[in-house]
Amino acid sequence: MRKKSGFIVLSMVLAGSLMGCSFSLNKDADNSSKKAETTVTEETGKTDETTGMDTGSDTGTSEEASSAAGSDGKAAALPEEKKVGAGTGEMPEEYSKNMVVDSELSGKVSAYDCTASYHIPYIDYDSTACENVNTQVEKLANDYMTKEGEYSTGCIAIGYEWSVYEDLLSLVIRLDFDANEVADFYVYTVDLNKDIQLSKADVIDYLDIDNSTYEKEVQDELDGYFTNTYKDVTGTDEFLKETYDRTIAMSNIRDAVPYVNGDGELCVIGKIYSIAGPDYYERQLSVESLDEECEYSGAVYEAAEYDDSSYDTASDDYILPYSDSTYLTEEDLDGLTKDELRLACNELYARHGRKFKDADYQAYFNSKSWYHGTVEPDDFDDTAVFNQYELANRDFIIEYEKEKGYK
Repeated sequence: MRKKSGFIVLSMVLAGSLMGCSFSLNKDADNSSKKAETTVTEETGKTDETTGMDTGSDTGTSEEASSAAGSDGKAAALPEEKKVGAGTGEMPEEYSKNMVVDSELSGKVSAYDCTASYHIPYIDYDSTACENVNTQVEKLANDYMTKEGEYSTGCIAIGYEWSVYEDLLSLVIRLDFDANEVADFYVYTVDLNKDIQLSKADVIDYLDIDNSTYEKEVQDELDGYFTNTYKDVTGTDEFLKETYDRTIAMSNIRDAVPYVNGDGELCVIGKIYSIAGPDYYERQLSVESLDEECEYSGAVYEAAEYDDSSYDTASDDYILPYSDSTYLTEEDLDGLTKDELRLACNELYARHGRKFKDADYQAYFNSKSWYHGTVEPDDFDDTAVFNQYELANRDFIIEYEKEKGYK
């Protein structure tokens, strides 16, 4: 077994940056620490203790032969092993910095509501297994790419990263979706020397890592990411603990898909279960540094572009049009008056149909074309309804108000 370095590095996906693309064994309900979750009422910014909603039960483990971390989780049938190298009479092609390039499918597509950006990888290497991967990737792209002049399929950007570690080729494809900027990842790994596509277990065997050690390290990373994400959440101890337990469960650990990144680190695509928004988010997590470096690697990603004219009416009706899909900065809030900041915070609630006890706020939002008040204030649970951006932006606006002396 190769000696691995002792530090564990956390690698986060940026919401717009590709490969930035997120745990002790046998932790159970009795040992897990409880955390509380804060529900902040709009209008005043005061807190109420509430109980969140369950997001479902654990999913089953992925098929072992799969190398994909996306919606189907299944890789195509593995080709027959092809022997190359010394003693076989057939030498492998040399590796290069141009082993993975944009395919002919790549480009920008002008959809009705945005300009989608698609960088589809093509493995330019003489290998049966690589051709098999290219076929899978082409099908994936055709399934998700938006057609010119039509409404977006939901997939607004595709990018990828790749690396060659010794004879192991890792290819990670990221698909961005416009619903809360959720991303899916597909991982393909090939042993270039043997010319075979590898399963998850094959990758760990190739790297000569003890499986129990690997699972412990993955659990630690899932644990750390979850804890860091929700460290400031208080209120619903039981629900938060349940979500935490799902994140570090052995079934989730074994669902993680391993690969090697361009820095020579063993990484995984792991699921972080969520207390708001989607059931879980897929994240890129760095597990450990390996002995060797990757001589060849690359990454290509480009975010989608939105035409402001397609949002003319709606955008004008919002103080902060993208507060539900982008993390706010001080620049976004600078220049807003005290009253505008309160409205911007309440706007997060109004998007989800919350009614308001304050008559002035209710009248203000009633005047907006996008507002449909359907939820009574006492029945609204922001921690269960808000996505990750809305939760963060709610807290950011409140802190900004405090710094300005408005609260």
